[in-house]
Amino acid sequence: MLLAVDETSVLRMIVDGQDRGIPAGFLLSSSCTTEDVTKFFEVVKQQIPEFNPQFLMSDMADAFWKGFKKVFPNSQTKRLWCHWHILRAMLSKAEEVLGKVTDATKTPEAGLPQASSE
Repeated sequence: MLLAVDETSVLRMIVDGQDRGIPAGFLLSSSCTTEDVTKFFEVVKQQIPEFNPQFLMSDMADAFWKGFKKVFPNSQTKRLWCHWHILRAMLSKAEEVLGKVTDATKTPEAGLPQASSE
């Protein structure tokens, strides 16, 4: 099972090989600190004591991972970063170094060169 957490603090369990998941929890908070996430995972642990995902996918912020590991310190769960967030960070860094190279929208895919059909 893959556990995905995003910046909207929606916890999704990906339960099949087609990247489809079901919402498994929500963290509603005015901040997203390690302490906030720790409290969230404490509730998850109370509700599902045997909770043990194979992977935890999130953006590159450490709050999700640190909060998870505080509550499940012996878990063998592996950390994954969301590829969309990685692409967005790479594009942002490239624009910082090279200057703005496109007027495209702020999605990473919009800033990537498109394959030609010619």
